[in-house]
Amino acid sequence: MLSECLDPAREAEFADWYDHHLARFVATGLFHRASRYDLATPGTGAPYLALYETNEPLARVAAELEPAIDRMRAAGEITPLIEVKHRVLLETMTPGRYAFGDDDPSAITGLLLMANNPKTPGTDDAFNRWYDDVHRIDIRDTGLYATMNRFKAVEDGEVRYANLYETTLPDVERALAGLDDFRPKWQAAGTLYADRVNTLRGAYRLRARVG
Repeated sequence: MLSECLDPAREAEFADWYDHHLARFVATGLFHRASRYDLATPGTGAPYLALYETNEPLARVAAELEPAIDRMRAAGEITPLIEVKHRVLLETMTPGRYAFGDDDPSAITGLLLMANNPKTPGTDDAFNRWYDDVHRIDIRDTGLYATMNRFKAVEDGEVRYANLYETTLPDVERALAGLDDFRPKWQAAGTLYADRVNTLRGAYRLRARVG
């Protein structure tokens, strides 16, 4: 979920609320882990990102999430400061997670969020083969990321495929800006997939995690 705080003067209050909100989401029993991030690359996306991970059937999550949020709202547990910009239910693709070297969750400092779709209808298979067989290797060889995680939207919408590249870099901004060092090489080698459109992008700094 991507969001922003409606009152910049109350960002600290908003952040404190979000820290407690993560625990409330885990307490619903729908999610086993909740994490929140803030944008490390200003101007590239919404200021705040929250990820809620589940091992439950997605049909259950889809059916029970809105009632759970309604109960939180009725109890005064949803801040009026939040404006949701995007909320997408995603399922892990197969294969969907690739670890590059030491996969230590405690070392993660943030991630790069990239959501993109194939432009030409009916080319999803070719697009996904490129991601798994070609782009994965290019991403691994940058040395910028610890993991690459691929997801597909459960419902049709603006976002069809989302990719989370976790990083251990102290400077999380490099998770996005650092790609500029490699893109010319990929273009020269013909390993970039031109027939796609980006819908979301930004490097996000990990701020809190529950679970």
